[in-house]
Amino acid sequence: MGITVAVALLALVGRHVDGFEITADTPWVVAGSNNVAASSVDEGDAVEPIAYQLALRDVQLDWYRVLGHPPAIQTYPLNVGGLANVRGTPTPQMDASPGSRPPPPPPYTGPVVYFGTLENSPWLATDFDLSSCALHAGVEAHCVIATANGSIVATGNSTRGAIFALYEFAEKVLGVDPWWRLTENTPPYLGRIEVPAAFASIVKPPAFKFRGVFNNDEDLLGYFRLDPAGETVFDLSTWNQIYETLLRAKCNMIIPGTSPNPDERQIALASRRGLVVSQSHFEIVNFGAFMWLDGDVAPRALYNWTTNPDGMAHTWQAAINANADKDMIWTVGLRGLWDYTYCPKDISQAACGEMLSSAIGNQTMWIRAAQPEAKIITYLWDELLGLFKSGVLKIPAGVQIIFTDAGKGKIGGLDDIHLADGLYYHTMMLDGSSNQITEMISPALIFSQLWEFVANASNLYYIVDNVSDMVPVPISTSAVLKFAWDPTAFTSHGSDTDWNATQLDFLVNFSRVQFGDALAEQAATLYNRYFTLPHLLAGAGDEWIGETLGSLAGGGAGDISGTGAVSNVTAAKANKSMEALAESLPLAAALQADVVAFAALVPARRLQFYRQHLAWQTACQHFGYVAVNELSQSLLATTHSDAVQHVNASLTAIDNLFEAQRAGEGTGQWSGLYYGDRLSYTAMHSRRRQVLRYQAVLLELPAGYDSGKGYYSMYQYQKPAVANYPLFYHSDEYNLRDFVLMTVSGDNTPTGGSFTASTTLTMLSTRCRASGGAILPPGPGPSQQVPGDGDMLPLENCTTSGVEARYTSDGSDPRTSASAVTYTGPFTLHTTTTVRAVCVVGGTARTLVHNATFVAV
Repeated sequence: MGITVAVALLALVGRHVDGFEITADTPWVVAGSNNVAASSVDEGDAVEPIAYQLALRDVQLDWYRVLGHPPAIQTYPLNVGGLANVRGTPTPQMDASPGSRPPPPPPYTGPVVYFGTLENSPWLATDFDLSSCALHAGVEAHCVIATANGSIVATGNSTRGAIFALYEFAEKVLGVDPWWRLTENTPPYLGRIEVPAAFASIVKPPAFKFRGVFNNDEDLLGYFRLDPAGETVFDLSTWNQIYETLLRAKCNMIIPGTSPNPDERQIALASRRGLVVSQSHFEIVNFGAFMWLDGDVAPRALYNWTTNPDGMAHTWQAAINANADKDMIWTVGLRGLWDYTYCPKDISQAACGEMLSSAIGNQTMWIRAAQPEAKIITYLWDELLGLFKSGVLKIPAGVQIIFTDAGKGKIGGLDDIHLADGLYYHTMMLDGSSNQITEMISPALIFSQLWEFVANASNLYYIVDNVSDMVPVPISTSAVLKFAWDPTAFTSHGSDTDWNATQLDFLVNFSRVQFGDALAEQAATLYNRYFTLPHLLAGAGDEWIGETLGSLAGGGAGDISGTGAVSNVTAAKANKSMEALAESLPLAAALQADVVAFAALVPARRLQFYRQHLAWQTACQHFGYVAVNELSQSLLATTHSDAVQHVNASLTAIDNLFEAQRAGEGTGQWSGLYYGDRLSYTAMHSRRRQVLRYQAVLLELPAGYDSGKGYYSMYQYQKPAVANYPLFYHSDEYNLRDFVLMTVSGDNTPTGGSFTASTTLTMLSTRCRASGGAILPPGPGPSQQVPGDGDMLPLENCTTSGVEARYTSDGSDPRTSASAVTYTGPFTLHTTTTVRAVCVVGGTARTLVHNATFVAV
């Protein structure tokens, strides 16, 4: 009764004739617990799922920023009740003795904010008329509505729908920009908010069931926000900001990194926040390939489904087991370690299809054993679409087929879209000419391409947007996610829609949030001019600028150092670069001047984002074009003085580019972001030094130095944990170094093999490796004829190093059985035999036992 009185008294404040006013003291009612005194709870409690609690706390901070004080939270006990008028079918009544639980709270007579999931606050559906919300229409439908008595209710269909309702309240009532953590649009203090009496924000279910992003090639954040604990590619605080932003943007799925180990902490955090975790086409069943690719875990040749299916199966099953308790969308498939085709060039399509189908079939079986209702996808990337269409690639029933775009915002294979259940799309792409640090893919292109998919796909199950580090691309990322939720909002006339007009409308809405109503149309016009620069429309972004500067400067320096003159090859590149920029140079220059002038109109609190986004990105294109053009003219100059003059002008443009970049970084949380621009292609810091080196050669001065980074360098944090592979943290059950691989001269399978008449069985261990490039006896299996540094050796050669195997063939445990024998070399099997083997290190048997059955046929 105390709760009711307190809320009722507070509710008397704030009623207005045409609506009502909420202040910091307007009470909240959330689900509570009979076991916890209301007075002891000020955050809500564990009645709601943890993902909901975390979102609720985000909104509490929003409330604090906007209204000046923490919310006055009143908890209400879990109560009996059905959801018939919400979901269309009643739920069983909870068994409760009369009087054992208080009745649901009455609809108070003043401003109160009610939050909750319908599972834990079913009285929201019985005490308030939510029929207009149409929550029964589907999962993730949600609404925020003003009630007849001047209160606000925010809830949704399913936990995630209720989470989206929380963030909808933050956006539509409190005025919080969903992207504020990336756009530095910190919610301003208002003190009080007027809510119209008829306020209603009703959001129907999404078109795409799963909508996510892929943080891929994460060099900016990987270097800038290095995890001090050395346990993820960048720190968990940054991951949490990304997850919060995505949930605010109504995203429900994440691929958290290029190649994380399956038990890394950002995966657990994503799941805790309520996001579905998925994987790319490269990261099969959540298996992190980088350390295997690097050769640290095992020889690369061991990554062979035909000759070593037991080792690969063990690795995949370890990855599955690590996340069997999480909400996952599993990827099945088989790609080579460098993300190239797995199949050798000299085998037939039929043989390739059989190999891939076998891997996919087994992966699907293992996943469903761990999660019977698992969500599973496969990407028809590269050669896989052709194999599937020809009938040689078999996809198990229930596995969803995902198409991939062709890069640069364009979907490939449009004639076959009717086969697809989902799409893998790029708004950033590391390919040598696209974008890593600026926007490139225009909303018009996004909307037109995604409409083609929506209009022709068999199913709208899944869409993921490859966003790299995401911070530079809020417009294109937002465009993909908004379209994925409701394509009809952007396609008024289907394929006849004026996509350019739709783009301008979208940019006006984006600019209104960022810069206010008064400047929205002017800012949108500038953005529109940016996205319609011919060079960007041609698919050439900041990577093209960086790669071209490096190629021209490197070629010029090498030519002059070697022969004293620029070669015809380098000159031809210079001419081609100037031709490519001819149309865009004057347009970018005019846009740059207008963007600089417009800055004087931008409100002070939004000036930093303006510098961070439109001003920096325009400057990157403009000064980048000038730098390439001037460097090209230097290489084509007929006199030494002209060559020097133009390379000086190129360096001045590069300096101007970096001045704009530093201004864009500002002094806030993103100060220093572009320190991480180190990977191939863009790498503007390295490109500057390459141009300086060319200038030094021209002037016959000592050349400077550079410190480039390889593609995988931001994943070096995984190396100290390589002993635990395929996991990051140690597991006795799944450590690959303790797995005794067994191969026979017949057919090998993940659980053994088959043979006719007789076969020779060989045992291998990744602990038994060649070192120092020594010339050693030939090794069995897929190793080189003469093993090089890091290749596996015959296990019997490693007894002097303290590594051996013990095995049994009678079904007993090799760790304890008296019948266990030490492996001394290949031996012959004549009949069906189950072999159980354990790795022994320094005389001590490890925990992991590999069981393999070899069947005589």
